Amino acid sequence: MESIDNDLQKVLGWAKEKAQDGGTPPWAVESYITLRDTLTAIIAGRERTITLEDSLLLDEHLERVRQQEACTDQTNIVQLRPPIVKICLPM
Repeated sequence: MESIDNDLQKVLGWAKEKAQDGGTPPWAVESYITLRDTLTAIIAGRERTITLEDSLLLDEHLERVRQQEACTDQTNIVQLRPPIVKICLPM
């Protein structure tokens, strides 16, 4: 994964240089700008995604949390009431 990220960063740097280079033909600058914007979006999207391994770990964690919540959910717990004690008052 890091190799892909490094390669994307290298190509992004190259595209930025080409877009700002004064020797680049005007008709090509637009293509470099489009490439730069596309690479920026791809890199941002990759930073927001998680790997399959991380996803599986997250699923396991969420399942444990759900089980704990089910155990502590107040609607699933039988409420024990104190026994009713009859008190006889003198009359």
